[in-house]
This record gives sequence, structure tokens and C-alpha cells, in this order.
Amino acid sequence: MTGVPRVAGSLWSADRARVGEEAARLADAGLRHVHWDVTDGDFALAGGFEPAQAEALTASTGVVAEAHLMVRRPLRHVDAWTGFCDVVTVHVEADAWQAAVDRIVRRGRIPAVAVSPDTAMSTIDSLPASVGVLVMCVEPGNAGGAFRPRSVQRVRAERGRPLLGVDGAVTAARAAELAGAGATWVVSGTDLLRAPDPAAWLTAVRAGDGRPTG
Repeated sequence: MTGVPRVAGSLWSADRARVGEEAARLADAGLRHVHWDVTDGDFALAGGFEPAQAEALTASTGVVAEAHLMVRRPLRHVDAWTGFCDVVTVHVEADAWQAAVDRIVRRGRIPAVAVSPDTAMSTIDSLPASVGVLVMCVEPGNAGGAFRPRSVQRVRAERGRPLLGVDGAVTAARAAELAGAGATWVVSGTDLLRAPDPAAWLTAVRAGDGRPTG
């Protein structure tokens, strides 16, 4: 079966007093990418991370950082996150998102566009292949929310895009199904954090069998 080459761990649902420990634990288990959620309390519920904290934790664990800007005006936030993240994602529903994408490119990073569950995928029909797509399987900022089954079809509609991701309620089993639909990138928080053996979870998702052991 086809696995997922890029697996990013979100620390949104981690105990904030233990974020550093959780980041280190996942890095020791083999996590290579950490997904930093950024919110403004308007576009999505408050609860995201600040760039200084995220940059320090990224450096201390040796993983690669990516940012997900769940904010109304992403252009204001781009420079802080492109300083240390390889991929920066903005929402297609946000103000001036195209300008934010252009700024990410000018800053030498990879841009991606997130599409919320109730937004038509046709909104990004003209998006160049060089821009990644992150299909949201729950409402932005709704960690622990129910997976939207229609997300599989939405991923399939973008199949072939080099950077095609899913975010929200992604379990190891769902990751295998989504990889089969064309996903090359998955973001997981709750399921990965709660896995008895995160190393086995990561191995299963990368292999595409959806059956973590341990």
C-alpha cells in the first residue's frame, strides 16, 4: 500500500505545561516534522502558538517546522513564521490570502493553502501546482472534532498535487485511506499524541498499512 511521505505532528491538544516534553518525546519516536498552529481568536479559536516559543522548541528537538496560520489577516504573520518553517499554510477563506502566498514565496519558503470543510474545492481551481493544498477534515481550530468523511473525495479531487495534505481527526487508519486518495502529507495531533507507541504509529502511517502496534 502507499504510505505518506510527510507526517507532521500537531501539539495543539498537548498539555501546554508539557509542550516541550511532548515535542521531544515525538522527536525521539521518529517524528521529523512538527506542525505549529497559529490562531487569532477570530478566524479560529484562541489556543495557537507564538513564533518565539515554536522556534525555540523546534531548535531544541531538531525537527523541521511548518506553520498553519488560522488567522483572518495572514500577511501580518508570514514573516515571523517563514524565518524557521519550511512550509507555511494560509487559509483560502482569509483576507488577502494570495498576497500572503506571494510573500511566503518571496521569503524562500513553500506556500500551502488550507481549505475548510464547507469551502468548495473549486475555489482553488487556478492554484499553481507549486502551492500545496491542506484539506481540513474538521473546522479550523477544532482539535478532537469529528472527521468529515467527504474529506476523502476532496483529497481525491486534488490528486497528483506534489504537496497535498489533510488535517483534523487523522488516525493511522484514516491516513492510509487518505494516502490512497492521493494525500502526500498528513497532520495529526490527538491520535498521535495518545498513541501508546508513537514510533509504531509513525511507521504504520509511512508504510500505509494503518495498523500501528504497541
